[in-house]
Amino acid sequence: MLIDLFHQIAAWDPILVGLAVVFVLLLCGFGLPLPEDVVLIFTGYACYLGVMPLWSALAITVAGVLVGDSVLWLLGRRFGTPLARLWLFRRLLTPRRLEVIRDRYHAYRHRVLFTARFMPGLRAGCFFFAGMSGIPYRVFLRCDGAAALLSVPAIVVATYFLGGQIDHAIGMVRGIEHWVVAGLVALFVGWVAVSEIRRRRTPAAAVSLPAPVPRTAQTVAARE
Repeated sequence: MLIDLFHQIAAWDPILVGLAVVFVLLLCGFGLPLPEDVVLIFTGYACYLGVMPLWSALAITVAGVLVGDSVLWLLGRRFGTPLARLWLFRRLLTPRRLEVIRDRYHAYRHRVLFTARFMPGLRAGCFFFAGMSGIPYRVFLRCDGAAALLSVPAIVVATYFLGGQIDHAIGMVRGIEHWVVAGLVALFVGWVAVSEIRRRRTPAAAVSLPAPVPRTAQTVAARE
């Protein structure tokens, strides 16, 4: 059924196909209950069918993904603080807890933002909170862009070369994506756990008082 839908959309005008890909990717960024990889797989398959060249497909998919993610960051930057002041939000997350989460988010911002690109269920919330927490846009774009440049072209190109076996390509891409997500989550959790253990074991640096100046030195300094 999914393949039939692919063929129906691929029969549209190529410009409409490209616009539809960008539009759906934007909606996926906002939490549309449609896996992003389905759109990327369709784009690669459309290239295999000759609907659009591969280079343009890579450009519009990466651009669509980054624009959608950037809008989430911008919404968090603009509306995150007013949202945190609402009574219901303050009941769920006290200002003290929010400040602790914000501090941890800043401490691990590069790893969180990079990993979030591979986690559809948490991606929108992580990017919104990045803007809300004051993460600079250049940092956000650098981390999210690095992850997008790895994941998006990989799916599109793989589907393009495996277009003759699209059913096998869909299963393979989804299987690889699940393993990648599991591996990244495990690495991130392990890194955070090890860092926290090391931080707690590190003794606080002893505050040493300055050595008293000898009386003779004080006397000489006073005379000078």
